[in-house]
Amino acid sequence: MSEEKKCNLKITSNVLNLDENEKPDGAPEKDELCALGEIKTEEDKTTLSYKEKRDGATVICEIVATGDSVTVRRRGDVVCDMLFSPQKSYKTLYNVPPFSFDMEIYTVRIENSINEEHGSLSLIYNMTVGGAKKRCRMKIKRED
Repeated sequence: MSEEKKCNLKITSNVLNLDENEKPDGAPEKDELCALGEIKTEEDKTTLSYKEKRDGATVICEIVATGDSVTVRRRGDVVCDMLFSPQKSYKTLYNVPPFSFDMEIYTVRIENSINEEHGSLSLIYNMTVGGAKKRCRMKIKRED
């Protein structure tokens, strides 16, 4: 069993709205966040955790990568559990209290080389949230 190690993380997201009336130029929305996180590796399981603070909102994110699947758990001003498994769909709720939206995720690909020393984790997926269709990529990279 290993202990949790502090690490610097760079989290980038690209989201392309597939609904024609949302972004006529087809440009993806890009977001980038740097955070101090913790990482722990045990046998075939890697757990990352970090806190996001933006626009007065705080979200604690825990990501667990095991085998060929990844679970993302968000708590705080956003509450959501997401499961990513290649070529599979997962339905859940995306809660931004007081609102809740139906969400479906279809995982296209997972690229995982992250561990306690280096690497990155990429999730490539399609998402429908509140009826809006999106193509997404989230990448978490060790920066130290």
